[in-house]
This record gives sequence, C-alpha cells and structure tokens, in this order.
Amino acid sequence: MEQPTLFDVHSLSVFTEYPANAKYFRVQAPKCRVEPHHSTMHHRPAQHGRNVTPVPEIRLPPFLRVTLSHRPKYPASGWIFGSDPEACDIVIGKRGQGISGAQFSVSPQEDAGRLIVRNLSHNGTTLEEETEGEVEYVRMEGQRGISDTQSLVIMVSNKTKLKIALPGHHGDSYNMHWAELYADMNREGPTLETLKIAPAPASTYISPYILKSLIAKRPNYVLFRATERRSHRLVVIKRYSSQHREQAGREASFLSRIEHENIVAFEDYDPECGLVFAHFSGRLLSDEHRRASLTYGEFKIASKQLISALQHLHGLTLYHGDFQSDNIAVRQRWPTIEVTLLNFDTRLRATAREYLIQRDMEDLHRWILDFLFGEENPRTDGCQPVNSAKVNQIHSAFETARYDAICDGITHSAALLKELELCPALNGDSPENADRLPLAAGIHSVIDSDQSSLPDTEPCGDTDEVESFFYTHGQQVVTVRKLNGGYEVNLTEILRAARLPRARHTALLRRHTGIGSQRRGGSNEPCWVTLSQGMAITKSLGMDVPKPSDLSRGADITEDPDMNAPKPLSRPRRHAMTRGRVHSSAHSARMEIYQNIATKGGRIR
Repeated sequence: MEQPTLFDVHSLSVFTEYPANAKYFRVQAPKCRVEPHHSTMHHRPAQHGRNVTPVPEIRLPPFLRVTLSHRPKYPASGWIFGSDPEACDIVIGKRGQGISGAQFSVSPQEDAGRLIVRNLSHNGTTLEEETEGEVEYVRMEGQRGISDTQSLVIMVSNKTKLKIALPGHHGDSYNMHWAELYADMNREGPTLETLKIAPAPASTYISPYILKSLIAKRPNYVLFRATERRSHRLVVIKRYSSQHREQAGREASFLSRIEHENIVAFEDYDPECGLVFAHFSGRLLSDEHRRASLTYGEFKIASKQLISALQHLHGLTLYHGDFQSDNIAVRQRWPTIEVTLLNFDTRLRATAREYLIQRDMEDLHRWILDFLFGEENPRTDGCQPVNSAKVNQIHSAFETARYDAICDGITHSAALLKELELCPALNGDSPENADRLPLAAGIHSVIDSDQSSLPDTEPCGDTDEVESFFYTHGQQVVTVRKLNGGYEVNLTEILRAARLPRARHTALLRRHTGIGSQRRGGSNEPCWVTLSQGMAITKSLGMDVPKPSDLSRGADITEDPDMNAPKPLSRPRRHAMTRGRVHSSAHSARMEIYQNIATKGGRIR
C-alpha cells in the first residue's frame, strides 16, 4: 500500500521521465465516466475491420509524486529541484536551459498540510499567479507557503512549467506520518521553519517587521535597524546575500542554543527580512571606533566582556571562528560601554574543534594588539600610542593563562579571565584610561612568538615561594618557575641546551637580559626571562618549543646557583656529555629529580 502523498509535481515537460526521477515517477490511469443516455454502448460487441474506427487510447501525462515515506538527500534543505543531478532530488532540466543547479526547494512545515517553497537561485524563481482572471508572473526571491488543496505554478524557463500541488489528505494516519517526516528532517537541530513565528501564506506575505535604517553593509550580509509592526519594538535584522543564504539556517540553529549577555540574542526568523536579533543602539565596533575612537578604559571593559563571551562558548565546546572588530557590535556606549559578539562562522569544517577553539584565542590575542596599535599609519592626532610595556604584559598574560589552563583543567579563556586581575594593561584604573586609542599602527613593534629579538627585561628578584616545573632538551633540564602569578624560564639553561659558541652564548644573554658576563665562558647565575620570551628564543635557535603538556612538576626551587644553573661545559666536556657521560654532580642531581618525577607520574594534566 502506497504511503500518503506529500505533494505532486505535474508538468508537460519531459523531465518527469528522466531516469534521475524514477523513484518519484507515476502514471495515472484515466477515469472514464459514462453518460446515462449512453449506458448501453459498452454492451455492444467489439467490431474489428478496416472500416471501423479504433477506440482512442487515452494516456494522461506522467507526473512525479513525493510521499511521506520518501526522504530528501539533504533533510535540512528539503527536496531540491534544479539541473544538477548530484545536488538535486528532482532534476527538472539542464543548466543550458536557464535552470540553476539548485533552483528551488520544497520542505514541510510543522503543521500537517503546509509546505514551504524556497528560492535557491541567484536569478530568482518565477511564479505564475492568476488574479481576477488575469495571469501575471512574479519573481520569487525568498519563499512562499502553500496549504491543503492549494497549488503553486512555477516557470523555471521559457520551456519548463510545473505545478506543485497538495492532495488535501486528512486523518490521524496522515498526521502521524507527517509528524514522523518532519521529525526526521529536523533531527540535526532546529531549522528556520521551527524558529519562525508564522508560516508564509500561499499568495502574498507581509513581514511583521519594517526596515528603518542601515547599520552596516558587508559583502556577505547587511544589518538593518527595524521595528515590529504590532508592538513597535526595535530589533536588528541581518539579511544574507543570495550566495550565502544557506548560512542563515546554520547561524539560527547555532544561536538558539546560546544565552549570554555579550553574545547577540537571536529572536526570530522572518522569510522576507532574515534573521532577527535583539536591538543594540550602536554600530559595529570597527565603524564605532572610526567615528569616535574608544578610550583605553573603554577598551579594557570591552575586552573583558568579549573574553567572558568566549569563555561561555568554549565551555560549551563551541567556537566563534572569525573574531574581529567587524563581528563585534556596540550595544551601548554610555554610561558604560557594552559590546556583543555576532556573525559566527558556521561553515562546516573537518578541523578538530579543540584547534578552532584555540584559534579563537589566537585571534583574540591578535585583535587586542591590533586594536591597541591601530592598523595603517604610524600615529593619529590626539591619540596616544601604547608603550611596549603594556604589550609585554598582555603577551605574558596570554601565555600564563595557557599554562594555567593545562594545570587547572579549564579553558584558556577561563584562565585568561582570572589572569586579567594581575594584568594592569587590561584591568584596573589608571590615568591613561581617558586616552583615546589610535586608529593607526603604533610606533612600537608588536611581540610575536616567532620573533627572535625581544625587548630586554629586568631579572626577577628572589622569592621564598616558587612553584617549579621542568622540561628537557636532550639531556639538558630546563627550569620553569611560577612567580607572582607569572611563568619564567631559565634562559641560561636554554642557551646551554642549544650548545652555542661562547661568544654567541654571552651575546644572547646580554641582548635579552641586559646582564653582561665578566667570564669568557658565560654567566654562572640563572637568568630568568618570561616564558613567552624563552619560547620565542628557543624557536629562533632552531629547537623544538615544548608544549604545556611536556612540563613536569618539581619540588620548590632553591636559589642555589649550583643547583639551578650548572656551570657551562668546556668543549671536551660538552663532547663527553653527548656520549652519555655526565660530569656535573649538580646536573646529575637535577636529572635524578626529573626521573623521580617522571616515574611517579608527575606530568601535569
């Protein structure tokens, strides 16, 4: 027994007999009704002969029938009609006939007996409508709804005309099968149909929203400020370009699962206008900053709000994917700035989600430095450039948070929020908070982990409470310590691991710490630099940079130079060490500590 009909496709064109449409192909036998006064004609015996006119064969044109048991190739999109056999469920012609690869789609709504016909072509889809006895052609660029017993006539080219008709079934069985179909097609998550307020009527559709003004125009989308017709409530509407319209459904599904004060609130989907968001009074951050530069204090507040938004996303194992000023909106500027994150990258990716989350943090780091320094010219009148000390603090905060995240088993963004309390560049009051940030590039170099030349830093003072870690380069143990919430690494040990000539060893110490050596072989004292500087120097020397998981926890470090910084080896002794002989008793003790940690499972999780 055939399943109840979802919809029929009637046409005089030959596409109904294409092999690609075979599973939907139907032939309907004609129904002949005999007039009462001719009721005896069928009792006459059949006559055959040359002079006898044969009985005409009545053959109705074939049609396509989609039943409630059928399922489309791409459930979230519905049944796709077009010229590309790979992308379409029903092929209705060839591209050379003016038919797009994906011309339009048909999908069920939640209520039984309602369908949505959605245009998928850049050129639109033409509908044939009859009004007061006259036929007119309307170009559909959005979507149109049809209900029980209604039909929709579509002109997809000069030679191809088809009619989509609903049969008008009713009953519990029909409703049950319809509900099963709808559930199967929306199993991947909420779609535009489930998120919209009301279905579009079959003939005309009046949007409940009135567009008022343009907020921003970008290549992929346009943002409008709008009002709701009934309540006059202000909203923001995002309308995608026709080339990127499929992203609307994915973004609606994504945002419907998130609720955070610094992430744009999704409210509705309107087929005429697009995605509907909660209203924000400002502009995109990039436009707002060009109009009236943000102050340093406003930047601190905005940065903390955005880090909080990323912490919420990353805690749900979600990611933004495109963190930049164009994707940040200013909800209000006065009395306190409030920002919100929008325009999520919802493209399907094969990349591991953990990598994309980490890339969010890298984009955030880059955005903070770019925003502080600007983008184009060396200086802007009335704006103060930010000094390198603040950049060092920011860079150190990100690196420290990255290692804290490994130690504490939390996300990088959550660790960074805690680290902000110890980072004056992004937290707290200062006389510079009233300074306006430049719109152009600063005069100071931005620190990057790939740079081999880093600014000098003062050696850190002694402390009684130090948390220590180790990692190894070959047979050289390198010490990392956590001091006052920040990580530092022993540069002397890094340079020993690199086995540099004495002159190069001494020059690098002087360059990165400002400490000169009176001895030819180099300094015996441990020289501490920030962990980010140490990793950049390590990379510049052609050595592998350790991962946070490579650190092993050790006992508290003493300030004994013989224990923390073994003396440099002369060339013969360095050669002996490469053969596996250890001549330094201090180094042997360090290796024993490391081996004990490794055997006891001291690796940080």
